Amino acid sequence: MKKYKLIIFIVFILSLILFLTESFCEEKKDSVIGDTKQPIAEEKKQPIIVDGDKVEFLSDTKEIEAEGKVIITYQGSTLTCDKIKVNTQTKDALAEGHVKVVSQKGEITGDKIVYNFDKSEGKIINGEIKAKPFYGKGESIERINASEFRVNKGYVTTCDLAHPHYRFQAKRIEVFPENKVIARNVTLRVGNLPLFYIPKFVQSLDENRPRVTLVPGSSKDWGTFLLQAWRYDFNQYLNGRLHLDYRERKDFAWGFDNTFDTSLLGKGILRTYYTNERNIETKHVWDEPRNTTERERFRIQLQQSKKIDDETNMVMQFNRMSDESFVKDYFYSEYEKDYQPDSYLLLTKARPYYSLNMLVRKRFNRYFTETERLPELKLDVPSYRLGSSYFYFLNNSSSAFLANKEAAPSDLNQKTFRFDTYNELSHQDKVGFVGVSPFVGVRETYFSNNIDKSGDELRNVLYSGINLSTKFYKLFDKSNDTLFFRYNGLRHIITPSITYSYIRKPNVTSAELIQYDTIDSIGKASDLKLSLENKLQTKRDLKTVDFLRYIVDSTYIFKHGQDEGGSFSNINSDLEFLPHNWIRLDADSVYDRRNKYFSSGNFDIYLHDAKHKENEEEKWSFGLGRRFERKISNQTTTELKYRLNDKWGFRIYERWYPRFDNLLEQDYTIVRDLHCWEMEINYNITRGNGSAIWLIMRLKAFPEMAFDMNKSYHQRKAGSQSE
Repeated sequence: MKKYKLIIFIVFILSLILFLTESFCEEKKDSVIGDTKQPIAEEKKQPIIVDGDKVEFLSDTKEIEAEGKVIITYQGSTLTCDKIKVNTQTKDALAEGHVKVVSQKGEITGDKIVYNFDKSEGKIINGEIKAKPFYGKGESIERINASEFRVNKGYVTTCDLAHPHYRFQAKRIEVFPENKVIARNVTLRVGNLPLFYIPKFVQSLDENRPRVTLVPGSSKDWGTFLLQAWRYDFNQYLNGRLHLDYRERKDFAWGFDNTFDTSLLGKGILRTYYTNERNIETKHVWDEPRNTTERERFRIQLQQSKKIDDETNMVMQFNRMSDESFVKDYFYSEYEKDYQPDSYLLLTKARPYYSLNMLVRKRFNRYFTETERLPELKLDVPSYRLGSSYFYFLNNSSSAFLANKEAAPSDLNQKTFRFDTYNELSHQDKVGFVGVSPFVGVRETYFSNNIDKSGDELRNVLYSGINLSTKFYKLFDKSNDTLFFRYNGLRHIITPSITYSYIRKPNVTSAELIQYDTIDSIGKASDLKLSLENKLQTKRDLKTVDFLRYIVDSTYIFKHGQDEGGSFSNINSDLEFLPHNWIRLDADSVYDRRNKYFSSGNFDIYLHDAKHKENEEEKWSFGLGRRFERKISNQTTTELKYRLNDKWGFRIYERWYPRFDNLLEQDYTIVRDLHCWEMEINYNITRGNGSAIWLIMRLKAFPEMAFDMNKSYHQRKAGSQSE
C-alpha cells in the first residue's frame, strides 16, 4: 500500500509540470502576438472636461489651471481635487488637496497625484485604494494602467475600516481589479500584532475561496482535530487546495484538490487524500495504554470535462478508494450524496436531429458490485415531424459489451454483447377539445448470451398506446392581501390526462436473459395511467405565480395469464401551496391501495423573511420537514435561523425519530459578525457518534469554505406538468 503514497505524489508533480509547460507556451504565444500586431486605426481622441470654481486656460503653455471643487472627466475616469494643472497636449496632470480618481475598476484617494489621462497612469502620495472586496493603503499608490494598481510600503485587506482588524502588509502589492492581488514577502497582522510570514500571496478576485481555512474541533471518532486547507495558485491554469489535517485518534492525513482549466485537457479537478491511519484504543493520545492499529487508507478522484468542438463534449470521472468506507469516514457529506461513486468516460455528440453517445464504465473498486459497459454506444433520434404531416418518428438504439461483476470475494462475471433498437411512430391530433396522440413502436434486441450461456437470442417486442389530454380554465376576479393570504385575481386550470400503454409478450422472456438493466426485464404488460392536475395561478409583484398546485395520479395495471382482470396501483399525490411571499408548503404521498395505508409521505413548511432586500441576508427563516417511509424511516427535521442584530445570530438544526424526545441529531451554531470576518461556533450531537465542536473563522469577502460541516434543512423546489 506504500505505493499509493508515491502515486499521489507523482501525479501531483506530473500535473504541475504539465500545466506550467502549457502556461509558458500560452504566455509566449501571447507575447509574440503582442509584438507583431499593429493597430488598424488610431483610437479617436476625447477631450478633457474640466469644471471648477475657477478655471483658467494658459494659451502659451496650453495648460488648464483650476481651483475649488475641481471635477475632471476623461474616458470613463473622474478626478476630483481642490487644485489642478493639466497639460492639454500631453494629458499630464498635477492635482493636490483631497484628490480622488474614480473608475469602473475602483477608486484611489490621497494628498497629491501626478496623473496621465491618456495612459491611465499616475502616482498618488499617502494614498488609499478601494477595489472591492479589497482595500489598501500605502506611502504611494501607482496606477500602472486602467487594470493595474501598485501599493508601495502599505497593506491590503478586506476590512473597510480606517484601522482594519487585519491586513496583509508588504513593501509592494499589485492589485488587478476584478482579477487578482499579488504580494511578496508578506506579513499578516491582526491589529498591530504580526502573526506569520508568507513568501508570496496571490488572491484571485473572480472567486470567493479563502486563502487559508483552519477548522479546529473535537468529536467522538476523531478526538481533538485540526483541519487545514491552504490554497495555491501556480498560474491561471492550475490552482487548488493542499489539505494538512490532524485527528488525535487517527493521526495525520494529507492530500490536494487540484483544479485545472486548459485548452488541452479542458476543465476538471483532481483530488487525492492519504493517511497512515493509527487508531488508538484510549480516549486521548496521552492516556495509557496506547495500543494502536495501523493501516494505509487513501482515495484518488478525477472529474474532468472538455468541449471538443461545438457539437462534441467529453465527461470523465475516476474514483479509486482503499476501502468501501473511506469516503464515509472522512468525507461524509460526499458519502450522503453518492455512497458508491463509479468511474466512466462519456463522449456526447449533439446534432439538431440526433445525438450520439459513447459510454465506457469500468469497475476499479472490487468491493462494489457494478455493471461494466466496455463500451456502450447510443444513438437517439428525438421525435421529429415527418414533412408537413402530423406524424412523428422516434428512434433509440444502443450496442454494448456488458459485464456484471459481483463484489469481492465473489468472482461472478457475467458477460454479453447486446444490440437494442426501438422505433416509434406517433400521431398528434385534436378531436374537439381533446388532444389525441396514438403511437406504435417496435423493439428488436440481440443478445450474444442467454442466462444458460447456451447460445444467442433475438428478442422482438411490440409497443402501442394512446394519450388523451385536455385543459380547462376559469378566471375569478377575487383579491386578498392579509397576513397569511395574498392574491390578486385567480385563474383555475384543470389538466386531466389518460395514457394507455400496451407491451406484447416478447418471444424471449426476461427469465431467459441475464439482467443488466431495465431493457433485459421487459415483459408483457398493459396499463392505463390516469392523472389530474389542479392549479390556481395569481398575479403577485407583476409576476404570474402558482398560488396552489395539486396533482394526483394512479395507474390501472391489467393482469395477464390465468388471472385476468386488473387493479389500480398506488395513488400518488403532490401538493404545492404558496399562500404568501413568506410561506411555502409542500407535500407528497404514496398511498398503497391494496393494503390501505400510506407507504411513504413527505411534508415541508418553509417560512422566511420576505421583506429583506435583494443583497441583504434574511433576518429569520424556519423550516420543518417530515420524511416517512413505512417500516423503514420516520424522521422530522427542523431548522431555525435568526439574526438578533447586526452582530449576533444563531442557527438550530434538529432531527428526531419518531417523537421529539427521541433526538437523532442536534446541531447548534452561534454566528458572530466581526465586521470583515464571520465567526461560527458549532456544537453537534449525533446519536451513536458522540459530539463535535467546530470553530470556523470565515472571511465575509470569501465565504466559500474548504470544509462543509454544518447540517441544514433544504426546502424543495417547485414543479409542474403544465404551463
